[in-house]
Amino acid sequence: MTTFRRTTLAALVLMSAAFVGAQTSAQAADELAQVRVPRLDMLIDARCEGGAAVFRMKNRGDMWPKTAALMIVTHDGETLLAKREMRFAVNQTATVKFLKAAKYPAGVTLYIKPRWEDRGYGSGIRLRCS
Repeated sequence: MTTFRRTTLAALVLMSAAFVGAQTSAQAADELAQVRVPRLDMLIDARCEGGAAVFRMKNRGDMWPKTAALMIVTHDGETLLAKREMRFAVNQTATVKFLKAAKYPAGVTLYIKPRWEDRGYGSGIRLRCS
């Protein structure tokens, strides 16, 4: 009878410790989920092909939680020439072609603006195809 009580008591202690540990882990995961923001880690190859600007992109980071705006603007940033909303999975690739790039001798710039973070348009990829 003593062995049964000890085994049962030990099992109850282990179960309660496991429950408390699982609850703490779940709380930590919730806190991490609220704080973690996927970073934008893209590999982009930009080149001119017959007067068209071609941007080949590969997502090297995590899956994007929301869409991002891919925008092609004039070099001075004054005029939006093309815009597309996209959401990338892990290792997903995409190609964006802007056929009228040769009409802009100063060049065109590709900007990626994620919807899940607020960032300016300070960095982009400029390409001259004239």
